Amino acid sequence: MKPIKALCSLAALAAAAFLTFSCKENGKEELGVQLVYMPQASMYNGGITNEYPVPLEGISIANYTLSEEGEMKVVLGVTRSGEAKLEAYSVTVGYDPAATAAAVSSMGENAVAIPDGTFSVPSSVSVPAGERQATFYLTVDMAKIREEHKDFYNKKIICAVKISNPTKYELNNDLSTTLVSITGSEFIEAPEPAPTIVNLVKCGDFETDASKYWTIKKINDDDVDVMQIRNGHLEISRSASTPCTDNKRVVCYNKLESPLEVGKWYKMSVKMSVPTPVTWYSRGIDLGFCVFGLDPAVQNDYKANNDKIFFVDTDMENARKDVGPLHGTDGFVNFPTVCTYCKPAELKTNGGIFQAVAGQEWVGFYLRQRNTLLDMNTVIFDDVMIYEVDAPEI
Repeated sequence: MKPIKALCSLAALAAAAFLTFSCKENGKEELGVQLVYMPQASMYNGGITNEYPVPLEGISIANYTLSEEGEMKVVLGVTRSGEAKLEAYSVTVGYDPAATAAAVSSMGENAVAIPDGTFSVPSSVSVPAGERQATFYLTVDMAKIREEHKDFYNKKIICAVKISNPTKYELNNDLSTTLVSITGSEFIEAPEPAPTIVNLVKCGDFETDASKYWTIKKINDDDVDVMQIRNGHLEISRSASTPCTDNKRVVCYNKLESPLEVGKWYKMSVKMSVPTPVTWYSRGIDLGFCVFGLDPAVQNDYKANNDKIFFVDTDMENARKDVGPLHGTDGFVNFPTVCTYCKPAELKTNGGIFQAVAGQEWVGFYLRQRNTLLDMNTVIFDDVMIYEVDAPEI
């Protein structure tokens, strides 16, 4: 970002005069043809696009001022061509939202419209007799844009300013609108880069070589393969045609390369999708996303009294009613945010963040089905992640 420019009034006037007068020959100078236009509309590329960059490279004086408080004034003007006697005239000045939108569309993702409430122009400009042109300013609240639109740092901020209704002479329609194009990177600091996330879960997306990293184990006998990895997801499904005849447990787990470091903070997250409509019967299941401190292959129940096992689940144990979020979701949602029970409880309030204890080196899913479960349709899990984070604020 360039240093703030707070030009003194004399320098600003010099800049304005230069920017207005220097474009005299861009109008139609034929004797007897008097046309009113904006010289800035042709300064950048001769009026091909009417773009007026801020800052404008290749000139010795800045085409804007910027105060310490963040108020920007972009130099604009109106002038008249022709060699006839210079008589007084005035024009209406205004913002052109349609021209702004068209310019943004033609420039693509690199451009954005100037936000409402961050700019102003005078309603009119008058040129006295004996003068050819007058200067006016587009005033921009750059401080507000910096505060509310930090993502504009790599954009062109477009504001179309037009003149119309000259009280004398004709309007040069080709040069009656100037597309002010403020280069965001010159005035808005680039945001700090997002911290690099190192996912400790191998093949958390269930894509290539998923079977190499994920193990599905039935803790007690069940003829139905309720958990399956397919189509790049973990799918959990049981239909009414194969009801659960007794409490059945199944686990899908993945061993981390090394145990989580004791005392460090981590975030566990997984995306879940439930098709709509779906029927979940009262006390039908417990469905958990877990960090295990003991080998899940030999665990009978992840809810065992073991301080090394942390989990988030639907906790249908005592709910005796359908769990709201599991009626169906619009696409994928973060399971830890819609679960109804957590161990430790802070997992819920901290959004899946926990402090590791000794021995935690497995991540996975646990499903307990009861004989009241008739039909659970298909639940899909994807993007399993565990990564180190800063300690939450208390």
